[in-house]
Amino acid sequence: MKTNREMVEWLKKAGYIKSKEVERAFLAIDRRVFVPERYREFAYKETALPIADGATISSPIVVATIIEEAKIKPGDKILEIGSGSGYSTALIQFLAKPEQIISLEISKEVAEIAKRNLEKVKDILGTMPRVLVRDGKLGYEEKKPYDKIIIHAAVKRIEKPWLEQLKEKGEIICPLYISPYEQKLVKIDKQGKIKESLLDVVFVELK
Repeated sequence: MKTNREMVEWLKKAGYIKSKEVERAFLAIDRRVFVPERYREFAYKETALPIADGATISSPIVVATIIEEAKIKPGDKILEIGSGSGYSTALIQFLAKPEQIISLEISKEVAEIAKRNLEKVKDILGTMPRVLVRDGKLGYEEKKPYDKIIIHAAVKRIEKPWLEQLKEKGEIICPLYISPYEQKLVKIDKQGKIKESLLDVVFVELK
């Protein structure tokens, strides 16, 4: 795949992009913008790529699954934990606007990369997400409650602040350790219970 559109068409045919809204978001937000220059030739390949400080940009299938399963509607209040390259942040913001999403990143270096990348698509987004250097395990009290909390790093447990900051019918989407060597992308309800298991994944662990 050599273009963003080809990648999107492939994700559609494979069944990972299902809705028109998500398709529009993926067509509007070019993955190549968020890939480090030295890896640009792999921008549309089905692979995760390094960013900095141990962080990665997830593979197109994983990102598409997260964005589809989040079922983000305009005006949804979203907390994202792990800004990474800013790619998922941009897709979420595109779908959630006019609400401004909050994205937390523990690494200052990675947060700065995400901000720079998001600046490149600000005209498309209109409403710019807020990328904050914070410990994601604490969530973000100031903007609670959230319709969705989306976590881009593997966790061994669901932190209490996330559940407290989630709306009554809200959901957490995150990679969860099922065993020391196995992770699954799951949906979690307000009570901290797994609602649905979506995909086998491999993510870096949440710091």
